[in-house]
Amino acid sequence: MGLRKGLDISMYDRKTLSEVIPGDVILHPLYRSDGLLFITRYKTFSKSIYSHIRKQFNSKLPILTTSIPVDEKLLESLYSDPDFILSLKSVFEIHKSNAQSNIQFQDFIDCSYFHPSADIKIEKDTSQKINYPLLNWDIVNSTFDSERIISRARVVSERFTNIFKEDESLYELYLSLSNYHDVLYIHSINTASITFMIGLSLELSDDELINLSLAALFADIGFINYSESEFSDYLNTGRLDKKMFTEHIKGSVEIISKSKFCRQKDIVYGILDHHEEYSGTGYPHGKVSEDIHLFGRIISIAQKYDELVGGYLLEEIYYPFEALESIWYNNHSKYDSRIIYSFVSKSKIYKLGETIQLNRETVGEVIGFSDYLNFPLHPKVKLTNGKIIDLKNNSEALF
Repeated sequence: MGLRKGLDISMYDRKTLSEVIPGDVILHPLYRSDGLLFITRYKTFSKSIYSHIRKQFNSKLPILTTSIPVDEKLLESLYSDPDFILSLKSVFEIHKSNAQSNIQFQDFIDCSYFHPSADIKIEKDTSQKINYPLLNWDIVNSTFDSERIISRARVVSERFTNIFKEDESLYELYLSLSNYHDVLYIHSINTASITFMIGLSLELSDDELINLSLAALFADIGFINYSESEFSDYLNTGRLDKKMFTEHIKGSVEIISKSKFCRQKDIVYGILDHHEEYSGTGYPHGKVSEDIHLFGRIISIAQKYDELVGGYLLEEIYYPFEALESIWYNNHSKYDSRIIYSFVSKSKIYKLGETIQLNRETVGEVIGFSDYLNFPLHPKVKLTNGKIIDLKNNSEALF
């Protein structure tokens, strides 16, 4: 740990998650086992956050924290300290092995303050002090094994970020989102990355992928019309406020109209339809099947998955494989099954040799299926202790 100049107080501490106390501030992001964002850097731990963490992460996972108010002076001091950089790199390597995606060191650090050295270099331009939105390239790279899809993803994700650099009104929308409630920001970023992957599996064009990702990113921006306490109550009551639920859709469309780029028909209809359900039981118009815009059908799947794994509503948390299973077996009533089939078949999910996290302590390797035709999300898994479990029969025994 480093000492702040002139003060007998450490600038940071390395702790395990079991040692964290309310009030500690995490100095780096925390990624879920599926590679998506769980907590942003500089988040202050609360009892609610800690209860979520205990359900998803190994209690021995190390993190770097501080008890000092995070400001520019502290961050300059930290990132000028070689020991802090080495500690950050050490913690990153452990987190990388914990996540089932190829997260990069540049995702872990604050590039606004990091100074590359001969020992540690990153691809991102650290001279750029503005943080533009990024599609989660790392999870795309670890989800697909098709070089063609991966190559397309890199090109489109760069175009996506460049649009925000060129369109000031679009960037202002992103700032409004990122400066609001953390849950809304994280959910929006994750949903955009998930829809991007689904769009790749559906072979959408480059322009369609960008518009789909923008629609997903801003689908819920209408919530910024409410106070953060109202939004928190909305989450904690599981969307009981139906007026707020329906009005945020209209609000999202009105807010994105500030950007000429976002006035495109596909983006608007993607947002308007993202709470419709395939069977016609959704909101706001009860549209049925293909009357629902394709973007809306995709975003609804992505949002539901992230809600379940993120535990945003009523603090109910699913493991990634449980969330996929829940969506899969609701695919005929709420979701377009063809979209789900396309993504599962073209991704590496549950492919032989892939890793699957079954709970916060248990990881296994997919070794086959006893009934792939009827149970494609229930593989046979070999645990690290050598035991073999058939999830078609024994998934409940894990908890």
